[in-house]
Amino acid sequence: MQRKNQVFLARLCGQAERYDDMVPLLKEVVKRGGELSVDERNLLTTAFNRVFDTRRASWRIISSIEKNEYKGSEKHLATIRGYRIKIENEIEKICFRVYSPGREKMVEDDREEP
Repeated sequence: MQRKNQVFLARLCGQAERYDDMVPLLKEVVKRGGELSVDERNLLTTAFNRVFDTRRASWRIISSIEKNEYKGSEKHLATIRGYRIKIENEIEKICFRVYSPGREKMVEDDREEP
């Protein structure tokens, strides 16, 4: 797929609030090399922020439920804890994707700009 088409599709994903679909498209744009436009950088930032924010909100909700369950019957505590850990692992993967070698190159390029 051509770069322009990937960026267009990423923008379309953003409008549809399909941020998990948006990230791989933009990562491919970064991997192709070349300077990212301001619009492309904004799309990439938005995609990662939204993907991360969604998981963070989920983590907060599950963590709160876990605390309430711990105070109560503890009947479902192991299940809740397992799900919280699953979300934590997703957050960790997102963080590693942000700081992958392609992303580091982009950050270095940004630092060189006046």
